[in-house]
Amino acid sequence: MKIKFSNIVKLFFISSVIGVGISYSKLYFFHIMLIILIFFYLYKNNYVLKIKKLQTNYHYFFYFMLFWYAISMIWSSNKIYSLRYLAYIIFGVSIILVMIYYCDNLEKQIEIFNIFKIIFVFEIILCILEALQLFRWPISPYSFSLKFFRREMKVDLNWSSNILNEIFSTPTGFHWNPNNLATAMVIIFPFFILDKNIFVKLLGSFSIFFIIYKTDSRTNLFAFIIQILSYFIFISKKKYLYIIFFIFLILIIVLNINFVIDFAKNSSNKFLIKILDFSDLIKNYLDYSNINFSDTSSVSIRKILILNGLEALKKSCFLGVGAGNSEYIQELKGGVGSRNITSMHFFWFELLVDGGIVFFIFLLIWYFKILLKLYFIYNRSANYILKYFSSSTFISLIGFFIGCISASSVIYFFPMWILYGFSIVTINNYMMYKKYQFLKI
Repeated sequence: MKIKFSNIVKLFFISSVIGVGISYSKLYFFHIMLIILIFFYLYKNNYVLKIKKLQTNYHYFFYFMLFWYAISMIWSSNKIYSLRYLAYIIFGVSIILVMIYYCDNLEKQIEIFNIFKIIFVFEIILCILEALQLFRWPISPYSFSLKFFRREMKVDLNWSSNILNEIFSTPTGFHWNPNNLATAMVIIFPFFILDKNIFVKLLGSFSIFFIIYKTDSRTNLFAFIIQILSYFIFISKKKYLYIIFFIFLILIIVLNINFVIDFAKNSSNKFLIKILDFSDLIKNYLDYSNINFSDTSSVSIRKILILNGLEALKKSCFLGVGAGNSEYIQELKGGVGSRNITSMHFFWFELLVDGGIVFFIFLLIWYFKILLKLYFIYNRSANYILKYFSSSTFISLIGFFIGCISASSVIYFFPMWILYGFSIVTINNYMMYKKYQFLKI
């Protein structure tokens, strides 16, 4: 039986969504599919690398990223960490390159999108079952089956019943860590809220909110709210809704309605408590005037990690400490907190400290240009699918920029690379669609 190359590509994309969800120790299904994909591609093209001309050069940034992080090994202190980090980037960039070169027309993009949609809907159902304690994905830190996959369970069964009940009702889906799962939900949320089917819009949005809420990821809950506001401000025609919201917000600030805050703080409503906790978290995060280095709270640990990283960045003359070495500099200080944490726990600072100020500026410019181009396509395109893809990825990138902060790192988080690739593909296919329409005229 002859295996179609397109089927290999589809399996590769399925494996990129699932990631660690199907793995044995450090070996993922994704790694196997990447090797198979490369082999089939070379065999199909008589072992010649054929590079097609694309409509835009937005993917060139990732060539620059690979180059910059590779040469940073010259000055990085720990070469092993640099090699490992560079491997993570290569895996991520491979997802982007396969996507942009395979989805060279709108029909193929729709085909791949439908695959993503099926897998993510399956994950949503899985997460709801996990939250209700009806089922647990075998490769989860809270699974009793982990021993069969050469992994260790992250739960002490001697903990109190209340703590265990809360842990076992926390969904992780395919993404192992609840914060990573919540970030994945933030990425896909706009594709539901912008769906023209009201049933999909409401059910999908509510399900994603429920999952994020159950992960207890305050940053992603905030990102989710920002996405809803962005939807009303930039996309929805019912702009009066956000105008009313902001008038109400201004009235609260101007009139200083303390009883509203007091009511919320004394409320037993967990959602209100989480929102207020997040506002306190932001205040504490921004206050560097008096840092307690013995404080083991999440905010204090993250602030110390950031200060350590910035100190190392300054010593490197803002060139960066080298690929993956933001973790190493934390190790040299003995880690932070009772668990000796070494990961930066703030992705954008991680890239700044590792890659340096020049790379970080290029990253921000690229990110902002992608956002502007997607919003431009949404406003200018007459094609419904392109409007849907561009508006969804636009809101998704806004939410991801905030939500990814909750994770320890997302450099090895495949949905991020899928989002980047899908954004570039949307822009490329718009340019092709525009050119085709011009030729027709």
